[in-house]
Amino acid sequence: MSASTQKFDRAREHLLRLNNELQAYLDADPITLVRQFQPEGKMPFIAVRVKQQPPVSLSVLVGEIAHQLRSGVDHIANGLVLVAGNAPTSRTSFPVCLRPPTRLSVSGGVTAENLAQVDAVQPYRQGNPESHPLHILNELWNVDKHRNLRLTALINACQYASALEFARRIVNG
Repeated sequence: MSASTQKFDRAREHLLRLNNELQAYLDADPITLVRQFQPEGKMPFIAVRVKQQPPVSLSVLVGEIAHQLRSGVDHIANGLVLVAGNAPTSRTSFPVCLRPPTRLSVSGGVTAENLAQVDAVQPYRQGNPESHPLHILNELWNVDKHRNLRLTALINACQYASALEFARRIVNG
């Protein structure tokens, strides 16, 4: 099994654990929606109140997932250098570019065909590079390395839909 596959498998294990811990947090009903009344003539709005902050362990798991995924992507770059018959360097990593680079490269050198594949998956190749998974992964990874990830409120898709329906009922009386 390749190193990148092992990294991705480890990230998957962390993701399953995160899902379990997140569900336990959400099962404690940590968030309430409250209708805020306004002076006459103004639309009421919904305020989200966080009754219980997410446990730090959720932030730690998100950081571990980001690290394993980013490390796995870098192992792919390392493998591409080896396939090209070159030696990886201490700077060999998978590039993540929001704008077209002057010259895209992978430290250590890769084949033109593999460099084209690396280029094809770059964030700048899509309409909104900031929402590209590689960019998001890179940002999470960097934040986790240098600062604390602060999760203030987490709502999964089902609960988000339920929260929206709840909010509609409150606003409509």
